[in-house]
Amino acid sequence: HTVPSMRILGQALGREREAQAYTDFYNARLAAVRQTVGQAQAAGKPRPSVFVELLAGVWPACCHTTGGGGLGDMVEAAGGRNIAAGVVPGAIGDISLEALLSTPPDIYVATGSRSEPGRPGLLAGPGIAPGQARDSLGRVLARPGIRDLEAVRKGQAHGLWHAFYNSPYNIIAVEALAKWFHPDSDLQPEVSMQRLYQDFVRLDGQGSYWID
Repeated sequence: HTVPSMRILGQALGREREAQAYTDFYNARLAAVRQTVGQAQAAGKPRPSVFVELLAGVWPACCHTTGGGGLGDMVEAAGGRNIAAGVVPGAIGDISLEALLSTPPDIYVATGSRSEPGRPGLLAGPGIAPGQARDSLGRVLARPGIRDLEAVRKGQAHGLWHAFYNSPYNIIAVEALAKWFHPDSDLQPEVSMQRLYQDFVRLDGQGSYWID
């Protein structure tokens, strides 16, 4: 509901023009993703199966994930097939590591923000250097069971800023996911992120919001 929410916010603040500019940007990026997904489907390419582990390494047990809504919807919008959809009844829930290993995904995505001392969580978001993010993703992927996933062994494992799920930035996450699912596409999420900061936020956008 990002687009209607931004329009309501624009009306409430008397900033309708700025809200319209952002929703135009949002809809244009979503259209580009949909075009990419449509082309893949027209070519007969199957949707890759995807598992998203929320707050990987920080949540007390593996594997905290998303069913419907939030990042689960973003995976579907980006052209993936969320393997937890229909397994986790609500927006979030847990599946066992054994269940994950018995239904291995084509692509594994960990989310994170700030970790906790002594836990191998993913570091991502504002102010996080690429090297920090990459090193933390390596620790997340080295955990028992996760390191045995074929997606991890084949380099089809990625990290994503957890806060994308409840932010109007979510369109950037959709585009980043779609680029992972369709690496030969013309999508450029890094360019979209630069435009978001230059045209709409006007703050220092330094950070690592997704990582391979």
